[in-house]
Amino acid sequence: MVVAQVVLTAPESRKLIARAVSQLDEVRDALKRSKIVVCTGSISPDILEALGFGPIPEEERGLYLCGMIRGEGLCTTDFDMVRSATFIERGSLIEKLSREFMKNFGAGDVYIKSPNILDRNGVAGVLAGAPECGGVGRMVYEIEECGFIAPTLLLKSAPIDLYDLTETVTPEDYKRDASGFVRYSCGMPVNLVPLPERAKVVTEIEAIEEVFGLSAKPIGMSGVGSGADTVALSVEGPEEDVQGFWGYVCDIKGSNPIATYPSDCRKCPDAQDPNRCGGYIR
Repeated sequence: MVVAQVVLTAPESRKLIARAVSQLDEVRDALKRSKIVVCTGSISPDILEALGFGPIPEEERGLYLCGMIRGEGLCTTDFDMVRSATFIERGSLIEKLSREFMKNFGAGDVYIKSPNILDRNGVAGVLAGAPECGGVGRMVYEIEECGFIAPTLLLKSAPIDLYDLTETVTPEDYKRDASGFVRYSCGMPVNLVPLPERAKVVTEIEAIEEVFGLSAKPIGMSGVGSGADTVALSVEGPEEDVQGFWGYVCDIKGSNPIATYPSDCRKCPDAQDPNRCGGYIR
């Protein structure tokens, strides 16, 4: 057995995790026989490319973000630019979505949504700024049989119990507006929607095991400067497999960060309503 210590930036981690998601048995089966929804998120362009729907130009990758956590606060991508979720049926992109696509969504189909937080019990949660928790609320609480994949970075891990938070919604109250209980907010007030228990969380650890058959453990997170959004990993296994992993890491090193396109506060309807957006602290 040999050990490799690697440092992955967030864009590099997303590429690794996306590759693993594309290789999951349930995703491969759905790509051939069923339906897949790739919800909006920072990892969505990488997943689409890993599934064979690419390459996606660098300047368009940020359009697959809907909500975002910025230094200034919680925000959305410009409404005139943002892409909707991507719908795939039997390996083909669905350009014109019919009501039947989601109406019949269920067993054998797969929904892919990257969460915003992962608690110490492995429960993943998604921030929802839209009243009634938007599309993610409907998917979690109204569609029960489909496969659910939650690709996420280890950087999103937190030593908390998600269900202890005031922001966390339940099936009984998920149709609430977060502005009803948030008094102060940097940007948009949000609910926190826990993903269902069946959601398969895929971090860098699961990705390295799935793709390379190696054991990985984090040994450090979030450095400084260029290492602000990084994870340091210790990866262990047979030398030949570690060499293959090392070669892959060398290939993805230097992956570009996502260019974002936040809403213009002067045009955003939420920003014009003090109950829907607290503005930014400057």
